[in-house]
Amino acid sequence: MNYGILTLLQWLIILFQLGTTVTANTESILISIPYDILIHRHLHLYNETIPSISLNNTYMQMETIQIPAMKEDQQVVELKHLQTDASYQLKLSWSAINPIDISNIHWEVAQPRLGMEDDDYPPLFLIFDYDTTLLNNKVGGVSLNIAVVQTKFKIPVDLFPLIAYICLIATGVWYLKDWILKQILYNAISL
Repeated sequence: MNYGILTLLQWLIILFQLGTTVTANTESILISIPYDILIHRHLHLYNETIPSISLNNTYMQMETIQIPAMKEDQQVVELKHLQTDASYQLKLSWSAINPIDISNIHWEVAQPRLGMEDDDYPPLFLIFDYDTTLLNNKVGGVSLNIAVVQTKFKIPVDLFPLIAYICLIATGVWYLKDWILKQILYNAISL
């Protein structure tokens, strides 16, 4: 019986190690937008040509942008319809086949355009540096997925159903453990 538990433990360790390996091509940042945000008037890249992600009437949105190959630069993405006095998780992910170095991930608030002022939705920007010079002969660039997820209690709301499911299963196992053990012992004695 100890051999079976040891084997199960070894499998869990292996699965955990594989899980941590897979997350190597993901960067994330948790942002809290205060009620009285500081406006940065120096953001000069505020124009129509930058990519944008809108959270209008939803709690999660993901967009894919193209990052050029063989380049080291900064990328700006406009985050639309993010509310003040709220928290969000921003996740950047890409294929593990394409080596990208992403650093200096931060966000800023810019001065709204004239006539576009909205106190509930200030103009926010996700800014990060990238380096794709390790990509040899990659034509067209690399796809980068950017997900914006609203959080409650610093937990992304898209994880709430999974957390409820895990709690339900754990509660069921807790209450049924005596019956399960009796069935296992009864079957073992019957053999």
